[in-house]
Amino acid sequence: MASSSEIESTTQAVIAEFCSYGLMFTALDVSNEVKTRISGVRHREVSPVVRTLFEADAMGGDYVRSLIDVTVQAGKTVQAYLYHDQGRDPGDYGQRQREQRAAAPDSSGSAPSLSSGSSSSSNPAPSAATPPPAPARVGATTSSDDGSSEIVVGLASDGSATLPRSFVERAGLRGDEIALDSAGFGSGLVLSEADEDAEDPPLEVLEYEASGQLRIPASYLGAFDPKVGLRARIELDTIKLDAP
Repeated sequence: MASSSEIESTTQAVIAEFCSYGLMFTALDVSNEVKTRISGVRHREVSPVVRTLFEADAMGGDYVRSLIDVTVQAGKTVQAYLYHDQGRDPGDYGQRQREQRAAAPDSSGSAPSLSSGSSSSSNPAPSAATPPPAPARVGATTSSDDGSSEIVVGLASDGSATLPRSFVERAGLRGDEIALDSAGFGSGLVLSEADEDAEDPPLEVLEYEASGQLRIPASYLGAFDPKVGLRARIELDTIKLDAP
């Protein structure tokens, strides 16, 4: 079982990540992510920590909270606090998120990480797996592209990053507008083709610059190390952005 100090520190780390991506979240979003990192945790142990951190201004001055309707078991509607940047509309928090359920506590002693996938202990990784080829490295503002399906992109002096249009289109993203969204809490960002009819709007819709580069704003890249940059890899008609 996790100690109270471990729950508090992990909750604080999760919230810091969510805020660095500018995400909207409830205490349930936080507790479900905490459960992937430490075992034996229950929502009732995480929820008061979230409230305390908000009241201590740990989310930063731009974050506020608003009451929203969420759906619990048996279709009952109750209210919960949504934590969000004051410039975001709480109505952007999607219906599917409002209907999510609390994840079951993991009592196995080791919790899966969202950043590495949820592989079962009954299917261990091969002991002599062949390492994947190193990704191509692209500078912060260059438009070069060698045909790779994975590249490492440097951050510009303003903290933003750019991707060549040729790389984006190789993922099947042919439109002039590209949707930027979170790729699962704590696991980076994802680019996909913008869909005006999507039920849940993305974090932002990006457009190409005149140079043919797609710029990722610095406001979404605060979690990435400027010395390392970020990795962009093509996955099923999307581009996943995470740490190299």
